[in-house]
Amino acid sequence: MKRVVPFKLPIVDGYMCVNMEDKLTSIHFQLPVPSGLKLHCDPQFMQNMQMFLTDVYHHSLIQIPLDIVDIEGITPFQLQVYHTLIQCPRGAVMTYGELSEKSGFGLAARAVGTAMAKNPLPLLIPCHRVIQSSGELGQYNGGKDLKRAFLENEGATLP
Repeated sequence: MKRVVPFKLPIVDGYMCVNMEDKLTSIHFQLPVPSGLKLHCDPQFMQNMQMFLTDVYHHSLIQIPLDIVDIEGITPFQLQVYHTLIQCPRGAVMTYGELSEKSGFGLAARAVGTAMAKNPLPLLIPCHRVIQSSGELGQYNGGKDLKRAFLENEGATLP
């Protein structure tokens, strides 16, 4: 059973889902929490997760923290793409094609786009930094306005 940890960031509120081992399984940029999900009952854990996500919002990650993230269900292809994307610094963007090349998958830009759409951990895995080759923002889990807000917060130069 998944449990929920609500969060607040300067530009969006939402909730994180954690499994019974307290490993993060997904991040959602929406409230209220859907019915049927149980709130995590440990206030200290909830505070620690809020502090972790706030820190990521302000500083980014340099690797996926496997000690607190559950990667079950993420394919080896997705994992390789996500690990490559984490290396994209705050304030920078790359195209789906560039991410595909840097991940070692050549011309698999569409497959990379699918991996971005299936990203269960937006913000930790900064799929908001991936844009279309035309310079357009492209789609995002929380909508284009939120994608733009994340990029502006990071100091990215946008079209």
